[in-house]
Amino acid sequence: MLVKYALSVSLSATRDSSKTTAIVYKNDRSKLNRTEGIAIKDCIEEIGYSMDEFTESIDEIKKYKKGYNSMYVRSNVITWISAAITDEITCLDGLDE
Repeated sequence: MLVKYALSVSLSATRDSSKTTAIVYKNDRSKLNRTEGIAIKDCIEEIGYSMDEFTESIDEIKKYKKGYNSMYVRSNVITWISAAITDEITCLDGLDE
């Protein structure tokens, strides 16, 4: 199913972002001012939420294949994807400040 594949790719990219952000924070923490450090820590947390939401979406898609109510499954997936996007935007907004 194309949706599951797209969600898997998004989850993989989000995991990569999480790893990269954590490495930057660990290696450059001493170079960051207090505000930058807080913003990056917040991003790590927000990216973690996004990973959870993409994982939940993938799990929900599996229910669709098992015959669960398709409108319910679709609604859940849309909600979790929206939340994941919001988390990513929140991270970027924090870095812009």
